[in-house]
Amino acid sequence: MIAAIDFFASVFSVLALVMLSLRHKRVKQKRAFWALFSLIAVTTYINFFSAIEWYELWFKGVALSDHGRELFHDYFQVLQPVLWGLFLYIFIQTEQARRLKAAYQQTRDVLTNMPVILRAYNHAGELIEWNKAAEQVSGYAADEVIGNRDITNAIFPSDELPPAMAATLRELSDGDVNSLLYRKDSSKRIVSWYCLPQNAEVIPEWQSWDIGVDITERYESQQELIKLATTDLLTGLPNRYLLLDKLKTVSSQAAKSGQQCALAFVDIDDFRALNDTLGHSLGDEALKSFAEVLHGTHWFREQMVARASGDAFAIIVRGCNQHYLMEGCQRLLDALGQQEFDLAGSHVQLSASIGLCLFPDEGVSAEEIMKNAELAMYSAKASGKRCYEFFSDSLYVDLVWERETSKQLFTAIEEQEFTLNYQPQICLQSEQVMGFEALIRWPRSTPDRFIPLAERNGMIHGISEFVMVTACEQLKKWQQQGLNTRIAINLSALQFYQSHLCDSYSKIAAEKGVDPSLIELEITEGTLIKNVAQAIETITQFNARGFTVSLDDFGTGYSSFAYLKSLPVSKIKIDRSFIKDIHESDAEVAIVNGIINLAHNLGMQVLAEGVELRSQFDLLRDLECDAMQGWLYAPAMPPDDVTHWLNEKELALMPL
Repeated sequence: MIAAIDFFASVFSVLALVMLSLRHKRVKQKRAFWALFSLIAVTTYINFFSAIEWYELWFKGVALSDHGRELFHDYFQVLQPVLWGLFLYIFIQTEQARRLKAAYQQTRDVLTNMPVILRAYNHAGELIEWNKAAEQVSGYAADEVIGNRDITNAIFPSDELPPAMAATLRELSDGDVNSLLYRKDSSKRIVSWYCLPQNAEVIPEWQSWDIGVDITERYESQQELIKLATTDLLTGLPNRYLLLDKLKTVSSQAAKSGQQCALAFVDIDDFRALNDTLGHSLGDEALKSFAEVLHGTHWFREQMVARASGDAFAIIVRGCNQHYLMEGCQRLLDALGQQEFDLAGSHVQLSASIGLCLFPDEGVSAEEIMKNAELAMYSAKASGKRCYEFFSDSLYVDLVWERETSKQLFTAIEEQEFTLNYQPQICLQSEQVMGFEALIRWPRSTPDRFIPLAERNGMIHGISEFVMVTACEQLKKWQQQGLNTRIAINLSALQFYQSHLCDSYSKIAAEKGVDPSLIELEITEGTLIKNVAQAIETITQFNARGFTVSLDDFGTGYSSFAYLKSLPVSKIKIDRSFIKDIHESDAEVAIVNGIINLAHNLGMQVLAEGVELRSQFDLLRDLECDAMQGWLYAPAMPPDDVTHWLNEKELALMPL
């Protein structure tokens, strides 16, 4: 039985030797192969001769050792359990090593084929792994990169990312490190790396390794979104959001360095009218052309041009003083004045008004700088446009007054806070009262301040309607008291060109039961200059309805005599500036005399304003002026004081 066991053990050992010999090419660890081979050979030797000895003993009754021979395998028989144990140990270790190596290879295959960049370095700092994704992103094959430090350094240069890009990538990526990857075609990619700790046990020969994600498209999409959020789509300039952000940065830096900077707020003059006339598409073309002029030429050093709103642009200027800004603004205004913009065949000349705000100023934020520059721009527009204005504390006070007064004006119109005073107009020859001029009064401000403001903000229409209605009601009251006279009221330039104005005033007169011939409408010379042809047409309409029209403040314009012969007005009112020194200046006498003779030759009456002295009165009468108005006789009075004044002065009303 023991012989049979030894025999079969030797057979199995021989088979094991044969199988091991056949597999020797698959056993990568040579030492393990020869150790197993030796163990199996010794075991085969021991078992084979042991089987023979037991066979001799059982079948022949004589053991080999009985012949006086000492067999070598007898000594190894004692070691046979140890040999089998060593065999099993080495076999198991070899199998485990094989499986571990297979697992490493499987891991390597997974990492090599995964859709992210893999790079691994050995202990010498050489690149030893470069997967397929890395090849696709970089354009370099693995055999070009692995072990080649020059190419590795070319792919991953040591230069740092630009600060703006680095800041954006920190928000965009959750990787450990963001860097540039230079492709074989010299283009750049942005890679976010996820780094593993040193000596991370994944592949034995990998000292360090990391994986990277190509986030170039993500970054470019983010940049496109940022561009859309911070760029004006029409002009391509930075928009108001980016302008304020940049202004905050510049103002903060200026506050620390003490460098003087400025914000220029540039607004196109009368753009709304141009947009309505040419259409919005050509209006957009005008904006783009204007933006090119601002951005294409550096009117200032270190400037940033942005679109602040619809037709308004802003320029941030670093390192400047007031004189430097004045020169730059004047060059810009001159350039606009000399340039015509071709808009689909329409040649248009654009002008601008510029508001300037210097900074830094303690406690002034970027929003306040923007607001102050814009307020200065509005002041420039109020000064006649095509000019520039610096923001100042006094300007701020005026603008605050305008804002508060505008609110109060709205309330005043709603609650009828206005009143009318009446100043008599005296015939110079008979010294009779020819009529009265209705002059508006408001407890909160004087007419020379709130009337222009009302014209600018569009509230003049409500005020003018109040004047017309109140004057007609007062005229009706005086008629009921036996005072039959005329009233003159002023028309603003803003409402004069309204197409429905004549119908509106005729309707009011009819509703109040007043004959339109008792209403005299006064228009200023500046009103006529804007559009003489249309002014003549409007005056003609009023005359046809029974109203009379007079020309107020005559002589203060630039083309009075040129169009006077064409105007269907019944009276000319000589401005008080010519009357003030008439009794002391021969030149003034000559001018006034010329106006009187010209008007009389054209069939018009003449009234002199601002007569305060008897000498002025007598001189005007000698010059055959028809009427006067001024403090010599009376200031503007409340309606209840008019009757008392007439009785006190014992003045008669001129018959109608």
